Amino acid sequence: MERPRFSLKDAAAACGVSVSTIRRYREGGRFPGAEKVDSGWLIPLEDLLAAGLRVNAPSGPDEQPVSGVSDLSEGERARLLRELADARHAQALAEADARHLRDTVTRQDAHLGDLRRAMLALTAGPASTPEPAQEPALSDAHEHPVSVPEQPRSRWWARGR
Repeated sequence: MERPRFSLKDAAAACGVSVSTIRRYREGGRFPGAEKVDSGWLIPLEDLLAAGLRVNAPSGPDEQPVSGVSDLSEGERARLLRELADARHAQALAEADARHLRDTVTRQDAHLGDLRRAMLALTAGPASTPEPAQEPALSDAHEHPVSVPEQPRSRWWARGR
């Protein structure tokens, strides 16, 4: 059974490339089994596959203008652009807020770790704590100072006499 052979135009359509691409490949020697016939060139399927082309590849999308964008009025287009700018601004604010919150959490985690270490240092001690040494008993004189009765004060205007 003979494998299919394609003309330049049919090969281009089957591979989803332009006719000039198939022509460049043929002139570059990438289709060694291509034959010249009265109606043009015939390229065997094996040569197309060996050149790295995909036969019956899906063609690119047909170029169609994007519907709706060009049909918008200037006012509608301006409104959509404002909404887009507002959305981008809100996104930037949300990202900045998220960065700030991450920084705050990082600082608080570090502070919490410091507090935990301090708490361990305060609570950790020897397993048995010795009783505090007792100070010698103070005498009554040291506990309650002796009050000296005040002498009556003379008035300042009467001092000079």
